[in-house]
This record gives sequence, structure tokens and C-alpha cells, in this order.
Amino acid sequence: MPQFLNELKNRNSKIYQILVFSDNLQCLNGNNIKHHQGLRGMVTSPFYPKNYPPSQQCHNIISVPTGMIIFLRLHEFDLTESSGKHWSSCKDAFDYIEIRTGKTLSASSVARFCSGHKPPITQLFMATNIILSFISDSFSTSTGFNVSYFAVPLNCKFFRNICILLSRPSLLSILF
Repeated sequence: MPQFLNELKNRNSKIYQILVFSDNLQCLNGNNIKHHQGLRGMVTSPFYPKNYPPSQQCHNIISVPTGMIIFLRLHEFDLTESSGKHWSSCKDAFDYIEIRTGKTLSASSVARFCSGHKPPITQLFMATNIILSFISDSFSTSTGFNVSYFAVPLNCKFFRNICILLSRPSLLSILF
């Protein structure tokens, strides 16, 4: 358990740890939607750390409690090489991850990542719900990705990817 969750638990906090891990199974062709709820969890490509199969459409809805926002930490990102004129923007990507804010697949896209445009190691989303979609073509495959998510308080102040909360002058909580 991360240190900050131990600290919260030890202070009789009303925040409880809920672990949700991706089931790592092959997505069905079409729209396969998995729901992840809680303070932290992990989302991976199908069969990670082995190669993901071709022709995948996996949609992961990540929801955190009200008053919290979503912090993503990338552990591994290895998708099939893209080619074409727009490979750096992932427009012509063979395999990619797309992130939308909201709970529906029609929500606005805020980011798209592929081999030519890799995501940052950490990313903060000012939302309680995001959809992380993984799309692969019908040809080649690769190892895929492994991402952890954490719910962090809306009033969190970040310094070098460390969340600092000052709730009382003498109490300093450090998350991550």
C-alpha cells in the first residue's frame, strides 16, 4: 500500500482504499467497456506484459469519488510503430490510446498517444471520470501499456509530481 494511503488510514480518514485491477483479458471485437472505480487501480493492454492481440477496441472508464481528480502514472508504453504523414499526431497511427473526459464514448477527446507521440510519465486530469481507450489494428502487435491511476484531492498542490496537502499548519501530507 502506498505510504500516503497508510497515513490516511492511520488518521481515521473517511477515505478508504479500494483496489481495482484490469482483468487483462482479451477485449471483444467491438466496444468492450470496463469500469474502474476507487482511489487507485491499474489499466493495461490485453494480455500485458505479453503482446496484445490484433483488432482490439478496449474502453476503460475510470471514476474517482467526488472532490477528487485523476492522476495517471505510466509504467510502460510500447505500441506498434506508426507510419504515414501524421504519425507524430497519431492521426494515422496503427495502434493508439485515446483519453476522453467524461463517462461516454462520445465525450471530447483530450489526448491521443501512439508510438510517435508517447504520453508523459505522469498526467493529471481535472475530472472525476475519464475514458482510456485502446485501439489496435488487425496486423502487428506489441507489449502494450501499463498505467496506474490514483484519486487525489482537488486541492492538491503538485511539486515535481508530488502532491502536497496542508490541512492544518502543523500537518503536511505528501502523496506519491
